Amino acid sequence: MKRSFNKKTLLMTLMVFAIMASTVFARPILKTIQVDDSLIEIQLNGKDIIFEDDEKPFIYNGKTYVPIRTFAEQDNKKVSWDAKNNRVVIEDGSKISSDPRLEQNVSGTLWLMSGENRANSYQVFNLAKMLYDKALEGNKGEEKLAVIVDIDDAIIDSTSYTCQLMGGKEWTTQAWEEWVASDLPKAIPGSVEFLNYVVDNGGEVFYITNRWPAIREATLESLEKLGFPIDNEKHLFVREDGTPSSKESRRNVVEKDYEVVLLIGDNLEDFSDAFSPSLGLEGRAKAVDEFKEKWGTKFLVLPNPMYGDWEKAIINNEKGLSIEETIERRREVLLKNQ
Repeated sequence: MKRSFNKKTLLMTLMVFAIMASTVFARPILKTIQVDDSLIEIQLNGKDIIFEDDEKPFIYNGKTYVPIRTFAEQDNKKVSWDAKNNRVVIEDGSKISSDPRLEQNVSGTLWLMSGENRANSYQVFNLAKMLYDKALEGNKGEEKLAVIVDIDDAIIDSTSYTCQLMGGKEWTTQAWEEWVASDLPKAIPGSVEFLNYVVDNGGEVFYITNRWPAIREATLESLEKLGFPIDNEKHLFVREDGTPSSKESRRNVVEKDYEVVLLIGDNLEDFSDAFSPSLGLEGRAKAVDEFKEKWGTKFLVLPNPMYGDWEKAIINNEKGLSIEETIERRREVLLKNQ
């Protein structure tokens, strides 16, 4: 802020209003004060704030006063007057979501909606087909072949639900269940074709998800409606009530009777329990290195920058952190790696 003092003061009577909305006025408070009428220039984030003649800033008792609406709106803020509560409401007009954690995922969500991600999805499932064909060639007919897939953001795209949250809808169990049962879920490009190819060529597909029992039937209906092969509900493993999020025991059930040639998911827990978020970023990276021979040969990962254990790893899976603490942890990680 630049101040230019000309030692001139002006005695004036000011009628101070909190904020006015169209025709609604706050109760005026009349007070005679002595102010400094010097020219004041104010700069915000490198940009000079432009004030009209009737809204010039002034100095009173060593403090600079500016009209809040003009100041805020030039910083992409939305200003309104809540007459009922006699309150000024300022919202950040440059942000899409009021939740800072969702706001930080805007770019990631938009990328998942891009042509680049669509190409990446086809790439994953084209590779999956080649790997399955290779397994078929090497199979002597003694073992039944199987493919294990996660559901959300591995074969079913949930970006439309995330967009609902960014638009202000609250995350609730009911809201998610309604989305699952709606026509909004879409298949990840290439997934339907590949999984049907597996079944048509003698293999079986098992869906292992952390969706809960209450939406089991809606999930079955959604899979069938989207064209996925699911003629036997025993091929769907949800997370039963009271059980941990780990999928290891459910994978073991499949592996007992089948040769699992591929696992496809968007989160490391879709492949093994070796990648706990409590290991932190470096610990999980080392665990990934230990499985380096399996990536692209048995384990296929689809990108998901919207949510996942990668977020928990940033905070070492600590519970109960506030939004502010979570954001500060994210900032620390980024600055540490600059």
